[in-house]
Amino acid sequence: TYIILSERTDVMKTKNIFTKSAVVFLALCVMLSGMTFTAFADELVGSGTQDNPYVITTAQQLADLSTLDEVGYVSLGDDIDMSEIPAQACYIKNLTGAFAGNGHKISNLSLVGQSGNYSTKAPTGLIGTLGGSVNDLILDGVTVSDIQANNDVGTIVGNVTEGATVTVGNCIVSGEINCTKSSSVYLGGIIGAAIGVTEDTSVTVNNCVSNVKVAATSSNYAGGVIGAAQYKTTLTVNKCAIL
Repeated sequence: TYIILSERTDVMKTKNIFTKSAVVFLALCVMLSGMTFTAFADELVGSGTQDNPYVITTAQQLADLSTLDEVGYVSLGDDIDMSEIPAQACYIKNLTGAFAGNGHKISNLSLVGQSGNYSTKAPTGLIGTLGGSVNDLILDGVTVSDIQANNDVGTIVGNVTEGATVTVGNCIVSGEINCTKSSSVYLGGIIGAAIGVTEDTSVTVNNCVSNVKVAATSSNYAGGVIGAAQYKTTLTVNKCAIL
């Protein structure tokens, strides 16, 4: 009888050891899983190519694009609130491919002006310089502050790559651009400027709504859709509204 009880006790102890070990192992897995998710949640997803675009789902991911000199393709994967991100001149310096908004909204985007020179204007916008396309995007509550001399300012696009064929389609923007500088500043509700000085440049804006208050001085160029399209630039605006 004593031998049997002893064996049962050993079995029970063994079971208890395995049960406690399993609980500890599962808890450790949960903790590590949570730590991994937190650490890598804001890392850029994708490589920026047409087949593997950057998929942006957080405000920090969008802000991190500003560290790249050139971006190919971007796809917005969720609505984003930028209210906790400090103002920048542009979040994408130079877009050569396409930005697919997929009907998502970027809220509370803060932009700040930057100074250029007469021959090379400095861009300010979600996208500084566009050489491709932007589609199906909503910008809600954009604010632009501290606009400088020789600054091309737009909510979506600061300026356009000379010689490029550029399209902006199915976009809705709202916000405010307020400029007090009087030196060569282009201000547009959607695009700041498209200046084709030596190369043919094509800009098409389709099915867009601009509800942007644009305040300028007498020497600024300003418009509800685009601030200026000059020289060898062909501008086409279809089915757009300025509110």
